[in-house]
Amino acid sequence: MDNEISSYVSKLRSQLETQLGPYEARLIAEEVEAHLRDRALAFQELGSEPLEAEREALAVFGSENQLASAFRQPRTLTLSPIMGNIAHLLALAAVVISVNTPPGPYWIGVWAITLFLAVPAFCRRFPWISFALWMALVLVSTFITPLGGVVVFTMTWNLVVALALVVLPFWIGKAVRLLGARLRQRPRGPLTG
Repeated sequence: MDNEISSYVSKLRSQLETQLGPYEARLIAEEVEAHLRDRALAFQELGSEPLEAEREALAVFGSENQLASAFRQPRTLTLSPIMGNIAHLLALAAVVISVNTPPGPYWIGVWAITLFLAVPAFCRRFPWISFALWMALVLVSTFITPLGGVVVFTMTWNLVVALALVVLPFWIGKAVRLLGARLRQRPRGPLTG
């Protein structure tokens, strides 16, 4: 009673390894194999021949492709490091343009700032290039502004605010993605759905 079930589990495990990794694939394959063997034994007790019982058990489970697709990890909306920097630079450019243009519709500036604050939350890695440019703009704008004796305090405050406006959305986005991944991996019982 090993041939068809073993072949099925082997194919399933190789498909799952590419999706989930070797450890999780092995655990799932062992569990599926145990259920398949139990189902085949149940069909044998009902009078089926061993080979026919295996085939009936496999028919209940469906193909390896169907079962492997049930374990496919959902994709999250994250930007690659290059795309994150490009998107953040474009958002920064929109902010600079909206701030330095004559007064127009206020919603353009609001959208530009919102986009600038939101992009880091969707970045897989921190957007260092755009962050460095942002910090340079903050420093330049601080030194250009004639403030007299409070330049050091204002510069420090501007740097802290600039750092918070980029770092906090990045870490909040990362925390939300990690929490979502943990919730998806949570075991589901009869009461949890």
